[in-house]
Amino acid sequence: MRLLLSKILITSTVLILSACGNGDHMPLSSSNSGLQGKPGQSSGSSNEVTFADVKPIFKRTCANCHVPGGTLPDWQDYSVAFAKRDRLYDRVIVKKDMPLGGGLSDDERKLIGKWLSGGALKGPVTRQQAPTVSAPAQSSQPVNGPILTYNKDIRPIFEKNCTFCHSMDSGLPNWMDYKVAFEKRNRLMGRVVVKKDMPMCSQVSDEDRELIRSWLESGALQE
Repeated sequence: MRLLLSKILITSTVLILSACGNGDHMPLSSSNSGLQGKPGQSSGSSNEVTFADVKPIFKRTCANCHVPGGTLPDWQDYSVAFAKRDRLYDRVIVKKDMPLGGGLSDDERKLIGKWLSGGALKGPVTRQQAPTVSAPAQSSQPVNGPILTYNKDIRPIFEKNCTFCHSMDSGLPNWMDYKVAFEKRNRLMGRVVVKKDMPMCSQVSDEDRELIRSWLESGALQE
């Protein structure tokens, strides 16, 4: 009798365990949990940086030189910023020589870097909508225009307008010396092109200021 009861108890236990293993009590695997997003789609994470996050920075720090319809890229135009994202990364994040005149905080540079590294998204779900463009040219010199150089194009402007104050023995930067002009090119851009409060003793034409700006933006070549 005792042996019969033991067999019945063992049989019942096996049947119960088998039912639990094959029924709805199995733990859900991670592949069935519904938490994995589809490949190639934006996750919509709040940490994702989009053009809407960096455009106000471009507007505040770059709008004096980079304007719609100008000779320089308009960074407030997403298609332009995306097409030239390699140039943005090189100048703003790597070299940190843009924008000329400063005004960009370390946190803002990090935000721009995160936007560029994350695919330069326009919006939360536009990773696949980004424009298809060829890689930007390495040289920023005008494509169809002449290559501007210090000796040929810029020094004559300095000789005509700046020698009264900026000469070898004046105590101020000597713009007749290419090395000085190159080292202080940010100052030249800020005062001559952006603020336009220099030179003090002469009147530089808009055409000459534009030449200086283009020369500075294209690498400030000597010859």
